[in-house]
Amino acid sequence: MLRRFVALAILALVAASASAATYYVSPSGSDSYTLTQAQSQSTPIKTLSYVVALIQGGNITSGDTVAFQRGQTFYGTLKFTSSIQRISFTAYGDSSAALPVIAGAVAVPSNLWSVHSGSIYKANLTGLLPASTVFSLYFNGVRMHKARWPNAPAGSQEPVFSRFVNSSDAWPGGAWDDYTIDKPSGYFTGSTVKFRSSHYTYGMSEVTHTRNADGSAHFVLTQSYYGGTDPGFGYWIEGPLSELDYAGEWYFDEPTQMVYLWTPASDSPAAHTVEIVIHSSGLTLVGARNLEISNIRFTKFGGNAVDIRNAGGTESQNVTITGCQFDSTDGTGLYIENGRNFIIENNVFKTCEARGLHLAGTCAASRISHNTVSEIGFVRAICQSVNCAIGILLDFATTFDEVSYNHVYTIGYIGIRFDGKNHTIHHNNVHGVTKTLSDGGALYCWGSYSSGSRVTENIVHDAFPNSDTLPPNSGGISHCLYFDDYVNYMYAAKNVLYNCYSSSLYLHDTVAILAEQNVLYNSTQMQVFVFEQFGERSTRDNVVRNNIIISGDPDSDLIVEATIFPNVGTSLFGTYYGNYLCSIYDTLQYENFYNAAGSRQYGNIECNVPESVLFVVDQFLSGNLISPSPSNWTGASTIGGWAKYPPETNLTVTNGQNCPAGCALWTMPTNYADTQPVLMYTTSVISVSAGASYLIDIDMVSSANGSAVALLRDRTNYRNVATGVSVPLRTTRTSRLYGIATALESDANVRLDIETRVSQRQVWVRSVAVKQVTTRPQRLDSIFVNPESSSRSFFLPNGRKYLGTTARNLTLYFRIPLIFHCCSDPMGNVVTYSVTLQPFSAVVLFDQGFDPSLVGPPQGYSSPSGMPAPNSAGSGTPSMAPQKSVTNAADTRQWTPILVLVAVLVFVGLL
Repeated sequence: MLRRFVALAILALVAASASAATYYVSPSGSDSYTLTQAQSQSTPIKTLSYVVALIQGGNITSGDTVAFQRGQTFYGTLKFTSSIQRISFTAYGDSSAALPVIAGAVAVPSNLWSVHSGSIYKANLTGLLPASTVFSLYFNGVRMHKARWPNAPAGSQEPVFSRFVNSSDAWPGGAWDDYTIDKPSGYFTGSTVKFRSSHYTYGMSEVTHTRNADGSAHFVLTQSYYGGTDPGFGYWIEGPLSELDYAGEWYFDEPTQMVYLWTPASDSPAAHTVEIVIHSSGLTLVGARNLEISNIRFTKFGGNAVDIRNAGGTESQNVTITGCQFDSTDGTGLYIENGRNFIIENNVFKTCEARGLHLAGTCAASRISHNTVSEIGFVRAICQSVNCAIGILLDFATTFDEVSYNHVYTIGYIGIRFDGKNHTIHHNNVHGVTKTLSDGGALYCWGSYSSGSRVTENIVHDAFPNSDTLPPNSGGISHCLYFDDYVNYMYAAKNVLYNCYSSSLYLHDTVAILAEQNVLYNSTQMQVFVFEQFGERSTRDNVVRNNIIISGDPDSDLIVEATIFPNVGTSLFGTYYGNYLCSIYDTLQYENFYNAAGSRQYGNIECNVPESVLFVVDQFLSGNLISPSPSNWTGASTIGGWAKYPPETNLTVTNGQNCPAGCALWTMPTNYADTQPVLMYTTSVISVSAGASYLIDIDMVSSANGSAVALLRDRTNYRNVATGVSVPLRTTRTSRLYGIATALESDANVRLDIETRVSQRQVWVRSVAVKQVTTRPQRLDSIFVNPESSSRSFFLPNGRKYLGTTARNLTLYFRIPLIFHCCSDPMGNVVTYSVTLQPFSAVVLFDQGFDPSLVGPPQGYSSPSGMPAPNSAGSGTPSMAPQKSVTNAADTRQWTPILVLVAVLVFVGLL
């Protein structure tokens, strides 16, 4: 009896599995069709709400497929409030037709429009809205501005704004005045102010508005916001209705449900397509298991286009999303919170304002691969956290995720942010970032919880910061690869990092970052920047080795170290060796290279001139060379044409332990605070010429570790004629700086200033010189990069030799292979050479080739404790290939019943 009961039960399960069905959905269908009829393309069901009801009601069950008709648009949302499992959402119909569209916007019927006043039209939306909110308005597919001050051109993404004046960051009640607004008190009260609140954020808040006695407008923010209202930051105000005074603006009055619009051409909206976004999400899932979502477009939502989260204690798992498009949403294209084993492949993310794709919470063991992510975060101030305008974001608690072979470009802030642990970020092509914000990078991670990740074989380039709503002349920050604020034990190898504004590689308060076999090329300010800011020893044990580091800009440094702490002790910021260093100018630059006591560099190869003759000195400028002639340094106020400030400082001639050959002893006053700046400067005239380049060469020792700044200042207006250079001051060895100021804009008579702090107590000035130098460019032709997944060939210019820096070929631990070709054959004929680049690699072309000897590692060197070995995955790195969550539907239905039936027969036989 028991055997018969079990057999019948299992056969019932087999029958249920065999009955898995596909249900079709089309705007031309009807929700009155039966479930049997809905399995035919000729009698599909119609609405998204009915699909939800059928699934939540158990009518469409595990193993079934819901297919939406291609070329059609479905208005509304698929919102599930309980867990669903083993259901596929996909497309059907002509494969050449467009993807089916799930849209959160509805078109305003043309018969609803009437004239409000002048060129402004209105429509009453009562009965059209499922809720009282209108998120945004599209006119013929273009997003329009809300009524605002000051006005902005219709459809433009460029900001038009005023600037904070006399602003206060006090909270509650960040406040400011604006002298350009002539409106009565209370006019803007209740309106929304949107503003740049930091280099890397926008803020927004409702505001109260009063009028000062001098007629200026006074504003106070009434809601919390991220960042500050610093003077000079840009802002604008949305609302009230009376600010709808410009073509391309719209306004929604919630109490009356009335929408107002001034079209770009000042004509009637009835002749155009006007869509209002009224839904926050297109697909909401909770506790989703073993789902497949494919070939569907989600567009125009006020929040996340697709939102997947836990259902109580049930986390989502094994969800595959392929071939979809996510666009025109105020939130994130695809948001997933918690869960594991998500596969997100071959999708398009475009014009999503918060993020393209976001793995939040504890998402783990997921793969994000072969997606295209672009135009993210261009509508400013919709999102106001530190994680806005990001292409792909892995949150701080994520682990063991893979991000690979994605093309990420034209991004408001960060291309790929990979916080968390043990991720692999490889073979991505990322460029054109920080378009609307600053202080970010193409590849970025942050925080002490970010560790153990591997960043390899990515192509990263063209990161230039946006500063339009920052205070004037405040500049911006943008790096190719940026490890920030206590990131630790990361591995970066075989990446091609080039043409970024701030640096190719930035290590900011990091521990044990190993960067090897990368190509770092021609970023504007520097190629490698290692900086300690938030605490002594917050930057330590980093290793930069076996990289090709090339600068094509005379003002761009190759490697820079810096700290804001005067007493770094024996902290080892980093070790730099086996790198191929090349500036195309005859001046290799090491500004601040020795700024951290104990940092080491050796075995680096230089492509043009030996380190002992870094500079070609044409002449010493008369009247400003002071070395080594201490006998001329006489008097307490001026020494050899030098003066000092404040008067209590003292300059005397001395010799002894710190300067046996004689030098000037600069003694600080005892009646000033340690932070008081002190200055010594030349009284003689130094003449500099437009277009020329100059070197400031300084040799000083201090009684306390710290720093000074050397400046060339115009003697007439005291403005800097070139960027100041930081001079490291140390107690144990000579601090020698080679700083270069190039291509001065005009002739000038200048003085040389050296500024430090009273805390230095005593500084022995051994020698100071300003030298004119020759910088002879070697003509760096170009970098050829292959960001594709297959090999690619390039033809080289005639008559050129080239230096090969193919990232994949940099496989020797301490030796860098240099590839040479002659520019003619043995008969003297010019030959055109071609080079084939492997996927995600590069070659740099020079006017000539170089053949330096290759230097091995120093004896006895070993990596810091815990540092991953070169070219190794490190311990604990998992396989980055989670199992596909849903097997092909046809295969599942063909084989599952047969396999289960075999199991049944065996089981019954055993009973």
